[in-house]
Amino acid sequence: MRYKAEELLALQKKICQILKVVDSYCRAHEIEYFIIGGTALGAVRHGGLIPWDDDIDIGMTRENYEKFLNLPAKALGEDYTIASRKYEKNCPFPYPKVRMNGTEFCNYCHYGIKNISTGVYVDVFPFDKIPENRVLYKKQFNKVQKLCKLYALKKQKKLGTPPNSLKSRLKQLVMSTMWYVWKLVPDSLILNKLNRQITKYNDTESKSYSCLMFPKMYTEYAEHETLYPLKEYKFEDIVVTGPNDMDTYLKSHYGDYMKLPPEEERLGHQPYKFKV
Repeated sequence: MRYKAEELLALQKKICQILKVVDSYCRAHEIEYFIIGGTALGAVRHGGLIPWDDDIDIGMTRENYEKFLNLPAKALGEDYTIASRKYEKNCPFPYPKVRMNGTEFCNYCHYGIKNISTGVYVDVFPFDKIPENRVLYKKQFNKVQKLCKLYALKKQKKLGTPPNSLKSRLKQLVMSTMWYVWKLVPDSLILNKLNRQITKYNDTESKSYSCLMFPKMYTEYAEHETLYPLKEYKFEDIVVTGPNDMDTYLKSHYGDYMKLPPEEERLGHQPYKFKV
């Protein structure tokens, strides 16, 4: 779906409200986080959200991520849910989302999954050490991606968008069949292997960090000296924390990051079901 101007504005206000709550809680409980991806780009280029963006992403190094992951589901208040596999058996994501209750933001592939929260959200991603040797990193990355795809197959039997051609309908049929097979495999078997792979190099001397759950190598990547010490940035009407060397971080992600993309590329996630 495409948003009406007033819908996008209402959504952006909601996700900024979630970020404000997360920031306040993390500061109070000494949990470090940093804005990443388009959220980091928006902070520098726009002083907040990219005008057409509809989500917020933050990252945490493993120690901080585990603290956050172990919070009670309602730690941020009754209006918010920390949606994760810990509290929602059918959660289709191997990482948590902080969702706002009473709202809806659901992609087609997740629509119809029972007993999960579907409110507008802020994503929380783990950052772990990766080997500085590219061959070893690629090997680790490929294993993690395979496990992430298997986990997704266990939880969702729909394509990302409604099938509208013979090819997509056949693909949907294959995906549904695979879902019936893979749902017999215990979640813990996949998640334990996934966790071991992701954290494999955390006890090494490597100074490189990455979130391995993104589907492209080095999508979310930073050296220790790029991340730390964390620095504060204005983001809409609050102050958030992000990479210390934001210029290096953004150049590695976007190149000439101050240049706006063509108008036809200025799109958000366009959810299947949406309500604020």
